[in-house]
Amino acid sequence: MHRWSANRTSSPPSRSTRFRRAHPQTRYSLTGLIRCHLCGRVLDGHRVHGRAAYRCRHGRRSSSQADSGLPRNVYVHERKAVTEVAAQLGLPDDPNTVSAYLRAHQFVIMCGLGGTVTIEDANPPVVPTAANIPHQRRAAETPTEATSRGG
Repeated sequence: MHRWSANRTSSPPSRSTRFRRAHPQTRYSLTGLIRCHLCGRVLDGHRVHGRAAYRCRHGRRSSSQADSGLPRNVYVHERKAVTEVAAQLGLPDDPNTVSAYLRAHQFVIMCGLGGTVTIEDANPPVVPTAANIPHQRRAAETPTEATSRGG
């Protein structure tokens, strides 16, 4: 942390600037390319100890009860997914190379419990295996529209 005196010509960095320096933005190279093997949802990117990772909570929110009958959350670190997919496809172990290849060939990564990673064609529809998992809202859909549809 810098000390700022009254005779300096510049002002101290703002709070948001200090936060961005202390917490650099994490890039999620596989966003939209990793799906849950259990419910078919796209995994959410989140940080684990400052590193990129992905998770599927099967429609649960933090306010949901833990014992709602849904399967356990699915987690995978980006480094693990990239390493395994690169080995399966014979590509260099680089997130940008792997994501570019998957997008170009319309493949997705399917992730299951315990971080199991497989590659599948993105074109066939992904069918959920658990009937009691709520649907994933569309981007333009409001929460009231989702409840009025019965989801």
